[in-house]
Amino acid sequence: MTPMQRVVAALTFDTPDRVPVGLYFQSASQYDLMDADYTWEEALTHSRKQYKIVEKHYTKWGADNFFLPLDFRAEGEAFGAKLSYKLRCGEGFRMPISTEFVINSYDDIDKLQVFDPYKDGRLPTILNTIDKLSNKYANKVPVIGFVNNPVDILADIYAGRYETIYTDLLKNPDFIHRALTVITEGCIEFGKAMVASGATAIATVIGGTTNQVVSPDQYKEFVADYHQKILSSPVTVIIPGDSLKRTIEVAARHL
Repeated sequence: MTPMQRVVAALTFDTPDRVPVGLYFQSASQYDLMDADYTWEEALTHSRKQYKIVEKHYTKWGADNFFLPLDFRAEGEAFGAKLSYKLRCGEGFRMPISTEFVINSYDDIDKLQVFDPYKDGRLPTILNTIDKLSNKYANKVPVIGFVNNPVDILADIYAGRYETIYTDLLKNPDFIHRALTVITEGCIEFGKAMVASGATAIATVIGGTTNQVVSPDQYKEFVADYHQKILSSPVTVIIPGDSLKRTIEVAARHL
């Protein structure tokens, strides 16, 4: 089987010739960045350099897929958060973090608008890389796209991050739901754009909403219900390690 056939067989609950080796963790690209002498900012914002790094997932490391985006901050930046790549430890070889937020008070929720994945932030760079990879490796190696957990995206655009979010789950759940509704729509639009650009499947995570910090009821209300909205959209979604793991749709051209 080709990597494409192998991955699609696994996604559609068929039997592949072997278990696919799926590269998932973005930090695996750190070594390739060092070899190429690229900073994270260069790799995340420059299409040619991003393509060079991501292509190594298959050509150097032998994974059965390409994985994009390379970091978790893409959607937060597209919503308007400002990022910093300069930290005391690691300088340019550190992934970005949010340093300026879209929501600094409850009143700022009105500023939150669904982004355009073809225009905002560096999402167009990601889509361009997916397009180039899917064209070069069409029907041979799949691109697995990624949308972040809506709660984790909220932590990138909401001042106070998780500490404030966890408090608001109890104090102001309506505010959290308003924010997650907009964010989830952004996830769906980004997922659709990745599939349209050539991605075979889309992955997501539970991130900072494990059972160590939220109750089962909170998980259902603030995580699972929004994941379900993404899952119910015309996008293939894999949630690694999650009981909700299932495939909704595989891009028709690969079936």
